[in-house]
Amino acid sequence: MFVYKELAFIKKMREDKIRELYGRIFGDKITSLNYKLNPTEITKETNPQDKCLDCGINCKSFKDRQDLPYFKSLENIETFVIAEAPGSGIEKGKIGYVFGWELFNSNKPKHSNITKYENYFFNILKLDPDTTYITDAIKCYTHKNDFKSVFSNCKNYLKEEIEILKPKKVLVISKQGPLKIFLIELNNSIPFELEIISHPSPQNIGKIKTVSDIFKSLGNISENSKWEILGEQIEIEYQNLIKVLKEKK
Repeated sequence: MFVYKELAFIKKMREDKIRELYGRIFGDKITSLNYKLNPTEITKETNPQDKCLDCGINCKSFKDRQDLPYFKSLENIETFVIAEAPGSGIEKGKIGYVFGWELFNSNKPKHSNITKYENYFFNILKLDPDTTYITDAIKCYTHKNDFKSVFSNCKNYLKEEIEILKPKKVLVISKQGPLKIFLIELNNSIPFELEIISHPSPQNIGKIKTVSDIFKSLGNISENSKWEILGEQIEIEYQNLIKVLKEKK
């Protein structure tokens, strides 16, 4: 009974702190933290200026769109996933959803990208949907060339999220240097396992096929059967990966 009450207290405390944090980031757009509801039911349209209360219009990305994080429960976050920033678009008073998470684990028709991300996180990386939290390093859409300056404003939000949730692992889907440096320094005071991986974009996934073709062609020209076989093996694994990414429930 004591353990149950303690877990309930931790969950409530985290929800309160996250709600307060979201209030500063998203203004009044969020009406609930009940993520069992359809996300369209827990957000509302507001004045696009009513957000980012810590830095506001001083930020270059202030007028651009925002995304809600993905999570099912805050009781036990095993893996804290950090994407770079929301997709492109202008803030119109309505929040988007990181990686389209409102359709994760849903039987509704999905865009191919949503299927890909869902499979990437939960079938390939084997993350548990119930203990995974996915958020953006920068809370408003930001071009990669402006990442460093905008992240100087947003990094405190990210630091608070990690401090509140205390994940066992932080998984970064970005190669941005300032983000990597920030997390390494943060790791000195907050213990977590840090891993950095590539974004599952068509460009990145396609590089696997390119490597396969290089080994096969070089092996053929140089009569190096070892390279040819390696290229064929990479090709097989590439096709298996594509199959899993496209797999529909």
